Amino acid sequence: MSATAETMIRDLSARGVRLSRNGENLRIVAPRGTLTPELRQTLTEAKPAILAALTTGELRAKLESLAFAEGVGTVIVRELPTAGLEACAELSDDVLRAYVRALRDSDLRERGSVPSHETAAIRCMHCGPVYAAPEVARVLPVVRNLPTAAGCPWCHVRARHNIPRPRISIGTGR
Repeated sequence: MSATAETMIRDLSARGVRLSRNGENLRIVAPRGTLTPELRQTLTEAKPAILAALTTGELRAKLESLAFAEGVGTVIVRELPTAGLEACAELSDDVLRAYVRALRDSDLRERGSVPSHETAAIRCMHCGPVYAAPEVARVLPVVRNLPTAAGCPWCHVRARHNIPRPRISIGTGR
């Protein structure tokens, strides 16, 4: 998203000009006399950037609404980079809800907390013993009495933070 497009949208809004998407078209509602020939030319040239900025804003608002409905803090969505939003543009609401929950879980891990649904102990080949969702643990191969994964959601956290460890016994896998 272009900072110039965002600035233009804000500046025009302050002058009473409303811009919105209508499919692939830019819809402009403006007070009489506001749209000078120069402004029309500028809007024509900036149309792709303006449409991208409007699309990103709409998607961020939709994700915030889904996050709120899922009981997830909307700050996570507000802090998403534009590239993260653009990747979500064609996804269904169900997939977006799952994405919001995954963002929440990643945020919890970054803060050193275990997501509430991750109650099973597994062994990650990179991280060692960690918590995972029981449905994940059930499908992993068991090595030395513990489900074992080649990688886990904690791998990206491990490099920067300590991670919570499940209690296990070497002999029993518990």
